[in-house]
Amino acid sequence: MYRNIISICKKDKKWTDRSIDSDKKFRELHSFSKFLLEEWSDRLEDESKTSSFKDYFEPYLKQLVKEKELARMIPLEHIDRLLTASAENHMVYTILTLMYRAGLSSTEIIALKGPEDFVQYGDGLYVFLKGRQEPCYIPEDAKEILFSYLEEWEEGRSLFYNRSKNPLNTMYISRMMKKYCEKAKIPSYSAEAVRNCCAFNLFVYGATEEQVSDQMGRTVCQIKRYKGMGYKKNLKKRSADLVKIRIERPI
Repeated sequence: MYRNIISICKKDKKWTDRSIDSDKKFRELHSFSKFLLEEWSDRLEDESKTSSFKDYFEPYLKQLVKEKELARMIPLEHIDRLLTASAENHMVYTILTLMYRAGLSSTEIIALKGPEDFVQYGDGLYVFLKGRQEPCYIPEDAKEILFSYLEEWEEGRSLFYNRSKNPLNTMYISRMMKKYCEKAKIPSYSAEAVRNCCAFNLFVYGATEEQVSDQMGRTVCQIKRYKGMGYKKNLKKRSADLVKIRIERPI
C-alpha cells in the first residue's frame, strides 16, 4: 500500500504538481502514527499489545520531496494577527515568540524542561538545545515574554505542558497552529513557517550566513534557502506600521 502511494506520487503529473502537499500529508501520517505509539506505550503496561501496530511511513520519508529551494515565508501582517489571536494564552504566545524571534523548532520547543535549560551570560540569555553544539541566543524581547510566562509556570516535567500537565508533542503544536491561524483568519501555517521568519528577519537586517546558521542550528548551505527577496520587500513595506519585529508582552 505504502509503496503504491510513493509510486503514484512519482508517476502521476497531478501528484507531481502537488508534490509538496502530498509530501506534507505523508509526513502528517508519520507524525500521527508516532503519536499513537507514544500514547499507547504510556497507557499500556504490556507493550507487546502494540506490536501489531507500527509506523509504516517512516522508512519512506527519505523518498519524499526535499525542501523547496526557498523556504515558505509568512507575511508580516499575518504574524501580527497570529500573535494578537494568541495573546490571551501566555503559553502559546511564548511558544510562537521563541519560534519567531529565536528560531526554535517545534521539536526543540517540546523538549524544554524548564528554567534550567536557560543560562544568562554577560551579553544576554541563551538556551541549551538538544542536538545543537552551541547554545542559542534569546533576543531581549523574547526573554521578557519568557520570563513573564515563567511567573505563572507550574514546575513539572516540562516547560510547556497540556491541560493534564503532560509534556507537549509535535501533534499538539500542529493542532495549536491550526487553531490560532483559524482564529486569526489567516491561511494555515506550520510551526516551521513561523520559525523560518527568524532567518528571514536576520538576513533582512544584515546578518551573515554564518550568523544565521548559528542562530537557526542549521548548516550554511541550508541557510541559503531563507534569502527570499519577496519577504524582504514585504518587511520593508510593513515594518513602519507593525510592531512585531520586536514582540511585545501580551496584555
